[in-house]
Amino acid sequence: MASRRLSSLIRLFSPSVMVFKKERWELSRTNPHMRILVAMVENQASAHSVQIRLITDFDVKSSFRNIGCETREEIAAALARIFPELSSYIPPKRRAWQAEHPRRTVFEAIAAGLAYWQHPSIDPSAISEGLPPILY
Repeated sequence: MASRRLSSLIRLFSPSVMVFKKERWELSRTNPHMRILVAMVENQASAHSVQIRLITDFDVKSSFRNIGCETREEIAAALARIFPELSSYIPPKRRAWQAEHPRRTVFEAIAAGLAYWQHPSIDPSAISEGLPPILY
């Protein structure tokens, strides 16, 4: 089921790259259930000629430090300024005793994608014209 759904999403959006956080990708390989999911993602990416790229948490945070963001809350607020349609979805600030809000993953994914495109190893000519040049 997940394989077909991912295949449909890849066909719909035609990405050239799928970006994942390196730390989570590597950690998922140690969990037997997640290992199956990672293998499925790798197979679908290969079948659709989509590259898989990993970016570290450090690289994501460094990218957003360039625009004055230090915390995940500040990064989420910056993303909402860039993409106003996200402003009503900003997750509440997490207290030490609280679990992470489910919407946080959306902002983490967007941050990783934007940070990937801003990373020095990426050829700027490969960036889509539609991508906002917010982190440069």
